[in-house]
Amino acid sequence: TNPIHGGGIGPSMLSAKLAAETLKEAFERGAASLENLWRYNRRFMEAYGAKQAALDVLRIYLQRLEDRDFNFLIGRRLISGSELENVAREGKVADRILTGISALVKLVSRPSLLAKISILKFYMEKAKRHYLNYPTSPDTFERWKREGEAIFENFKKLL
Repeated sequence: TNPIHGGGIGPSMLSAKLAAETLKEAFERGAASLENLWRYNRRFMEAYGAKQAALDVLRIYLQRLEDRDFNFLIGRRLISGSELENVAREGKVADRILTGISALVKLVSRPSLLAKISILKFYMEKAKRHYLNYPTSPDTFERWKREGEAIFENFKKLL
């Protein structure tokens, strides 16, 4: 499910399609072994999982965001409801929040909020890149998993 709004019908249908294709290919190779099924993981990460990782970073940020900061962002129109929906759908923070002149002028009174939004953007991109770099075989999965856990732990510490 989407970590922001809980939707999941589309991703579950995509996941089922990718799983069916991978199973078919595995049986054509002679066996549904771990190695033959591993490509499903990469396919899912490329199609949807990497975006989900970025959105999970956003979820963590929003859960820790104080009401006054959220109200400030919405009240000053630094981010609109439709932009927040786009972030939840696409998994990336709009650059205009960080680089737009009007946004920066408005955020001068809240430098800590600007810093946290910059950290959010950096870690959303970092998580997405990490998940797009999903291991091609199970051999390096444990290392990849530890690196991913470190990304999320470091982000939480910075907040």
